[in-house]
Amino acid sequence: MKRFFALLFVSLFMFQLVYADDYTTDVFENRRVENIEKRYKWYKKEYKYIGVMERISSTDYYQDLDNCEVSYSSYKKYNDQTLDENYEISDMYELYQAKKVQYVMLKYKIIPSGKEINISEIEMKDNDNNKIDYEVHDFINCYKATLDYLNDGIADEDNKAKIRSGGYIILKLNKAYDINNINIKLYINSPNSDTKSLEFYFCPTESNSYKTYSKKEIDYSYIISKDEREDTIVDVKVDDSWDNNFEYDLVDFYKEIDEENVSLTSYYKEQKYYRRVTKKYPTYIINKKYLDGYYHDLNLDGYYKDLDNYKLYYKYSNQEVKMIPTSKSNIDNFSYIINNQDSNDTDINNKNGVVLLNKANTKKDVNTDNNCDTNKTAYKYITKYKIKYKYVNIITVISILLNILFIMYLIYKRLKNNN
Repeated sequence: MKRFFALLFVSLFMFQLVYADDYTTDVFENRRVENIEKRYKWYKKEYKYIGVMERISSTDYYQDLDNCEVSYSSYKKYNDQTLDENYEISDMYELYQAKKVQYVMLKYKIIPSGKEINISEIEMKDNDNNKIDYEVHDFINCYKATLDYLNDGIADEDNKAKIRSGGYIILKLNKAYDINNINIKLYINSPNSDTKSLEFYFCPTESNSYKTYSKKEIDYSYIISKDEREDTIVDVKVDDSWDNNFEYDLVDFYKEIDEENVSLTSYYKEQKYYRRVTKKYPTYIINKKYLDGYYHDLNLDGYYKDLDNYKLYYKYSNQEVKMIPTSKSNIDNFSYIINNQDSNDTDINNKNGVVLLNKANTKKDVNTDNNCDTNKTAYKYITKYKIKYKYVNIITVISILLNILFIMYLIYKRLKNNN
């Protein structure tokens, strides 16, 4: 008897209806929709490092924005170009320096007496007292064409360059020098005490006209001594008292002005510059590992909702939707009677939560011939929805647990009786 009641108890609970998810992706035109639910695919992210890259907008990649590698392009002069956010503009200071010179002209001004001057030595040194070598490049109205002794370091009264009135000597330096880095000593020995004038020209390059770059006229006089003959030493160095007409080259640009670079032959000019700033970040490609199926909500740590991958699930009522018989006179006011039109779904546009029938019986579809009965009734036949049960509900779970407890109790009584 006990076995009979046990089997009966199990049977009563095991054969209960198992209510489950009553949503479906199928679309039925003529059934009332109680709710529409949008369900998504869910995935877990797996990261694979692929190197450092610039910013990527795609969600298929992850970038560590807290670790950035920055590089810069070369600066370029900014002239109001349109630049994007990847460029930076800075205030800079351009350094301009006068072109270096390689030619020095010494010209003896024409005087009425027409007397010559005697030059025994032309000594040149830079600001560090290093000797500057040169050669005689050209001359006119000058004796002793070679003039090698002018740069031999000996002011010899027996070897002098005699320059007549209006004559000149052009010296070519061994290399180009900054104009304020040239110091000249001129040793002059003349047989009279007349005041004489020499014109000096500094030129950056050779030209047919020996373009004036910086020039000055220097007057001197030689006084004859009864005891000995002496040279008059004329020191020549370009300064702001000269007639300067410098030509400048852009040397470099800096963020700050260095006062040591400011001189007679250099200056700063403020100018805007721009450069491209490239930022790269550690980059990982995201591999998505999807779960099977579609879910509205998922309480699993580490899983993300794929908003672009979803399906619509419909929950239908098992109540029929009927149509009012309609005549030609009111065919344009085609309407439906829908029982219990109540829905709390916010994912659909129809505020009543109802998927309407297709208006197959609109005016253009109804037979309106003269032989047609204007009161002819049109009906839409609906197939009643059948509920599907897929998942175990709470009642079933409780039943199973009670069955298990009952079986364990029977086993316990059996074992006790055997003992």
